Amino acid sequence: MDSSLVELYIYDLSDGWCRNFGPLSPVKAIWHTSLVVYGKEYVFTANGIKFHNPGKPLKKIELGETTLTPTEFKIYVKGLKYSDWP
Repeated sequence: MDSSLVELYIYDLSDGWCRNFGPLSPVKAIWHTSLVVYGKEYVFTANGIKFHNPGKPLKKIELGETTLTPTEFKIYVKGLKYSDWP
């Protein structure tokens, strides 16, 4: 049976730039998150959910495992297009 670790990747899209304003800055980072499953990073975009090779996040959080096969997982994600997550 196929299984894959599911990880949450956390990025600062400002690449630390927001922290340059010092301790009085109301914005410390521009956060972005994604899920990594079966070696692909899944992200929400204006055109739905897309996937690509993972980047280098600031932090990774292990969320558990999926027992869906890679094909079943891709079908599931494509199905979200027709749900509440277009």
